[in-house]
Amino acid sequence: MQQNQYQAAVGRSELHAAIKFLFIIGWAIYGEYREENYSRALAALLLTWLFLSYNQEKNLQQQQYQRTTERETNTILEDRISLCKAARSNDADKIEGILRRRGKVFIGAGASGKNALHFAVKGQAFAAINFLLDVQADINTHRGEVKGLVPDILNHQDENGNTPAHLALLDVIEGVTEDFKVFDELVGNTLVPINDSLQNNLGQTIPELRKEAEEILSGNKASTSRPQF
Repeated sequence: MQQNQYQAAVGRSELHAAIKFLFIIGWAIYGEYREENYSRALAALLLTWLFLSYNQEKNLQQQQYQRTTERETNTILEDRISLCKAARSNDADKIEGILRRRGKVFIGAGASGKNALHFAVKGQAFAAINFLLDVQADINTHRGEVKGLVPDILNHQDENGNTPAHLALLDVIEGVTEDFKVFDELVGNTLVPINDSLQNNLGQTIPELRKEAEEILSGNKASTSRPQF
């Protein structure tokens, strides 16, 4: 919104400058013409033509840039949605294609704030989990960004403050899964440590949820129903 307002203000400023310039040139041409100084009047006309041509070219370039930017933004949004769907359905080929094309496309996806790894965890899509971490780490390494994006994937919080690891442990607590397999897949497939200090909107950290899940699996505590997704 602010960017649009800024662009509109810049556009108005350029228009005012152009009108002022044309008025001055027009008045100069008229004066030279009245005094029958035709060579100077012709020079002024040529200068005006050059200015208008330059301004038109500049406007065309700006319009082309805006159209390209809008297309790029729309394509990124479409790829984010497609990647989340592919993660949920465990479609490794589609995941690879999108990740190879766009390294950072899945950090945040829509109003829920979930990235593709959130959806892969909820769908218990183990191949997708491994693929998201392995392929992304490979992309970062080739780009000279070793470990650059993996922490963002693992530690990215959704609208409820849950990272993918939070969701994996909550599934154990809520009885959706019967062991730590999804959580272990996350922990075991990256060299980057998960940020244990991150809290979700209920103030729960990963170590606290891990302890609660262990108690439930050992039979010392009953499973709870507490939807977080």
